Amino acid sequence: MEIKISRINIHHSKIVDGARAQHQIKTICVVKVDHIGDFIMAMPAFQALRNEFPSAAIDLVCARWNVAIARASGLFSAVHPFDFFPENPSKPESPSSKTFPLEVASRQYDLAIDLRVQGETRALLANIRARWYAGIGQVGCDSSDAIVLPRQLDEMTVSGDQRFFSINQTTLCQPGSTVADGSVVRFTRYEKHKNLMILGPVPLMAGTYRACFLLSFVPRIITRQPIVVLGAFTDEKLIVEHRMRVTRNHDPCMIEFSVQQDHTPVDLRVRIRRGHFTRIDFRGVLIHKASGWQQPEGCDPARHSEARPARSRLHITEQLLLLVNLVAGRLNGVSFPGNWHFADVDDRQPSIAIAPLSNSAIRDWPFEHYEHLISRLYEFYRGEIVLLGSANQAAALGKLKNRLQTAGVQQVVVEAGMPMLEVIARLSRTSLVISNNSGIAHVAGALGRPVVAICSASHDVDEWGAVGSNVWLIQAEIGCKRCHFDFIENCHNDRRCTRDLLPEDVFGLIRGDVVWKGNHAMQRAVPT
Repeated sequence: MEIKISRINIHHSKIVDGARAQHQIKTICVVKVDHIGDFIMAMPAFQALRNEFPSAAIDLVCARWNVAIARASGLFSAVHPFDFFPENPSKPESPSSKTFPLEVASRQYDLAIDLRVQGETRALLANIRARWYAGIGQVGCDSSDAIVLPRQLDEMTVSGDQRFFSINQTTLCQPGSTVADGSVVRFTRYEKHKNLMILGPVPLMAGTYRACFLLSFVPRIITRQPIVVLGAFTDEKLIVEHRMRVTRNHDPCMIEFSVQQDHTPVDLRVRIRRGHFTRIDFRGVLIHKASGWQQPEGCDPARHSEARPARSRLHITEQLLLLVNLVAGRLNGVSFPGNWHFADVDDRQPSIAIAPLSNSAIRDWPFEHYEHLISRLYEFYRGEIVLLGSANQAAALGKLKNRLQTAGVQQVVVEAGMPMLEVIARLSRTSLVISNNSGIAHVAGALGRPVVAICSASHDVDEWGAVGSNVWLIQAEIGCKRCHFDFIENCHNDRRCTRDLLPEDVFGLIRGDVVWKGNHAMQRAVPT
């Protein structure tokens, strides 16, 4: 059965060129309500935030026992006390300040950032009105306003052939269960065999796999130790099952299983056999091949884990610094060589550069789609069409030019095999650049040119897409996305992610949303 496209996704580039960044960050609210040791570990991040946004007014919300340290640092415009945690966690909580500071809640900020690695305080961001929100793991707001640094994986070897499956691919089988903030599973009641989470099915190639469930439990009442059962199934038949007791320092939630045939659908299951929890944090499952792994004698494979080298683990201070650097890169932009910034192109005659081929054919949009799109562009804009490519792509581009001219597109030029500096010069004087997810898209984005990149679903554009202030990424949403295949013969879905992404979808984006000289000229010519 073929997997079909469910929708077309349009993305702006997450990262913009620093020379053209338009995010004016004048006010920042920092939430750091931890204890003294955690607060001190965040001091380098506070300093980095001040360095990255030197002219911004930075307000801090912190516990009252850290107020003096915060004010003495000289990094903040105002410090607001707020006791979220008890000062002494081992004693019953006293009736301290639990009302979020009104002077903070009543203000409008450009950025609100929670500098705690764990997620308990992330909900406090909802008390702050801001254009942007930032945190580690999640921020609990609209993704378009969120800057999120992924969590560090706990005690997990992440080398080799691996795939990560998020909670969005999980089915909750307990009636009344909910998913909160994208990563927290809450069960309202507990019944034998019914508190079940199923991830999958996931098609896997033949081999031995290790699956790490990124789970953490917060028990409500510990009268008897909670029991969790992890399992792997294929066609409703059990492959392997592991029963584990949930203690304060429970074993890694990990199982190992084998698949005998390629493309075997496997689903992974978590069942709460016994216990009551305030919440269950579930961030997904990391699966990687365990080829070459030897089971130690007398060791249960489901309880075995390889310790990560100490230097591969990130310290809390390092994680907070990475979050600040991510925020600065997203809002202040990144730097490209200064001599790459060219003056605006003369818009009296639009020029469109198109690179229809990449170095990986599975990423290429079909030639017949490019032919139809170019005909529509020429019919509407009447500009010069430049077909760009490498020397070994010249013959294919020449054939495309001939077909276009036969169809009535007269202003077509093929420029293939030019040295890279000449390609850069050509792109710098082009009104619009259209390409696959290829080097041309990245170069044009770095030059600040308007770019439309037509991307296959093999790689996530939020991770691999071109960078620039006017970059548009168009990609199909399909069940087999993020396959990471590089060769056409690996695709068992007839390249539906590119074949079914139609020329009219791309033309509609260019005509309706992309800011480029052709649209500016046309807007002046069309009567209102």
